[in-house]
Parts: sequence; C-alpha cells; structure tokens
Amino acid sequence: FSHRKTRRTFKPNAQRKRLWSETLGCWLRFNLTTHALRCIDRAGGIDAYLLKTPDAKLGSIAGANARRMIEAARASRDPS
Repeated sequence: FSHRKTRRTFKPNAQRKRLWSETLGCWLRFNLTTHALRCIDRAGGIDAYLLKTPDAKLGSIAGANARRMIEAARASRDPS
C-alpha cells in the first residue's frame, strides 16, 4: 500500500470568460468553472441560465447583478 503522507487537494477548473447576453446586447465577464460553462450551454445561453437558476445555487454577486439587469431589460422591452 501507499506510504503517501499528504493528501491530494482538488481545485476547481476556473476560467475567466466573456459571455454574450442576447437580452442586454453586450458581453458579460464572469469567473466560471468548466462545469458552469457546460450548464450555460445546456440552458441555452447565459440569459436563460441566470433566469432559471436560484440565487442559492448561483452563489455569486456578479451573477445576481447580471440577472437583475436582464430582468429589468426584459421588463422594459416587453411590458406585458
């Protein structure tokens, strides 16, 4: 058996990315993990991902701010 005394620590694969927001019509910059990037692709873009993901799971002030901006833009564009 192994005599290794130090345990391996796993770190998240974090990437700094710019994502295009269809609603806002501009780039949004985030620090994301590769898992979050796959989730965003699966959801259909950053707008859909932010709108459907609860705050507790987002765990990001930048994500919550971007969601508020997207909600405000959608409310002003489509009043119904």
